[in-house]
Amino acid sequence: GKLRIAVMNTTGWGVDSIFTNIGVTWTRLDVGDGSDISSVTTALSHGMKPLVIYSGDSQWLAGVSPATAASQVLALAQKILPLGLNEIEFGNEVYYGETAQTYAAQYDAAHAALAGTGVRLLAVATAVQSGAAGYCDPTWIPDFIHALPGGPGEVDAWTIHPYGPMTGLLNGSWGWKTVKDWHTIAVAAGSAAPWYVTEVGQCLGGSGCNVPVSQQTQATDITQYLNELSQTPWVVFFDEYTCRDDSTGDWGLLNSDNSPRPAFNALQSWMSANASSVNG
Repeated sequence: GKLRIAVMNTTGWGVDSIFTNIGVTWTRLDVGDGSDISSVTTALSHGMKPLVIYSGDSQWLAGVSPATAASQVLALAQKILPLGLNEIEFGNEVYYGETAQTYAAQYDAAHAALAGTGVRLLAVATAVQSGAAGYCDPTWIPDFIHALPGGPGEVDAWTIHPYGPMTGLLNGSWGWKTVKDWHTIAVAAGSAAPWYVTEVGQCLGGSGCNVPVSQQTQATDITQYLNELSQTPWVVFFDEYTCRDDSTGDWGLLNSDNSPRPAFNALQSWMSANASSVNG
């Protein structure tokens, strides 16, 4: 299949058309408990297909019962299926709020509720190391799979946020190479499910920016992300964080007046050169 290219929250910032004009036809939207999907219908009306994130009614799914997750995810699926959407990202960075075992109970219930609907439920693949500076815990995937009654075959797909340096690792476990590292862990644990890079990017500064880069480096890195993933058949989705700077830092491809930064121009050039092989 073709690699789908998304940019985060273009609908929320009102910049869908800037990205659809360069061939980016996917975005990623958090719909909370799924009761309000107005952002989804807005995106679709702009020609932008959203990957929807179910995050329950609390950050990182913390405290959401399996039964609640199941009923809310099924209701969400019934809303998005008539819109031509058939994927739900099950939680965002849930490892900040709960264990692999707790998450597995929620995922199992939601996955069972979706049986027969044709909706793919995307599972979070990485975790922070408890009490450590590292971003990822290599036991998360096997622990999660072991806690699922259906084992590895129950996982429809994996999501990952491989922020950090392009080569090597920050704090021993944080960087772009974790995409391949964690895929190797999943395969060893029996999972051949596809992978979705649902957030990654480089920040220029701001409150949540640990390692600022130059605008030119941001541009070079988005090109590297795309060049590598277009040659990685098990990755099916790529979402750049993000279209505009926000409270987490200066990650935007656009300036505050929506003028392009070099990274936007790099994305536009890459999309133009690879139009036939993306956004299937």
